[in-house]
Amino acid sequence: INSIGSYYPSIEFDTSYFINKLKDKLSDNLIKQLLDLGIEKKHIGVDVEKLLDTGFFSIVNSNSDMAKNSVINTLKENNTAATDIDYLITVSDTSDFISPGLSNQLIYDCGFKNDIRHISISGMGCAGFLKALEVASDFLGSNPGKKALIVISVINSAYCQDINSVEKYYTIEEINSS
Repeated sequence: INSIGSYYPSIEFDTSYFINKLKDKLSDNLIKQLLDLGIEKKHIGVDVEKLLDTGFFSIVNSNSDMAKNSVINTLKENNTAATDIDYLITVSDTSDFISPGLSNQLIYDCGFKNDIRHISISGMGCAGFLKALEVASDFLGSNPGKKALIVISVINSAYCQDINSVEKYYTIEEINSS
């Protein structure tokens, strides 16, 4: 592994703001757990105000846009051209489309060679990273001197639901004990 790069959704908010906005919907134990995590700020790929005010959301940062920005930043930080990459491996379970896969989108968007070897790993969640490492390791072991790029892009905020449809949110322990 030469380096690790990242890109976060453009919208950032304080955890305390989120808690204060939803305090009537969160149990006291859940509020305590959220504060105990020690995460002061969060990044989210949806319009937070719309989500908190109406319960519905619209995606602000697409998965492919975030992946593209991550690739561009990582290649730039490593002084590497997209055309220097020999194998592109993407992992996501929140891709913009079922088909084409995320790797197909990035080939065009980031300027990779048209004939680059590539694979899109979808629907495996976090476990997809281990498979991507295995695929990269196999390729690099068989092709010394070549370069592989693993791109993982997930927008968990895409799983948001209508938060106003739930009367109260509880911890798992509270749910199990009721």
